[in-house]
Amino acid sequence: MIGSKKRDDVFKLSLNAMPAAKRAIKGETYGYAIDNHDNGTIDIIGLAHTRGYNAYPGKDWSVIAIEALRR
Repeated sequence: MIGSKKRDDVFKLSLNAMPAAKRAIKGETYGYAIDNHDNGTIDIIGLAHTRGYNAYPGKDWSVIAIEALRR
């Protein structure tokens, strides 16, 4: 992980076990997942593969964004 609200996660936390990360690693271009937790929260996890910007090609990166919601 190279970006996080939690500074301690940067360059330390691996997302390889996360289903959305597995989908990105397999080459899925975009999508989302919903993860229900026993503590009453729901995570909405979105993923998108970069296509680049303007005339610049992408760097084969994906973005995974997580938003936690309360029931």
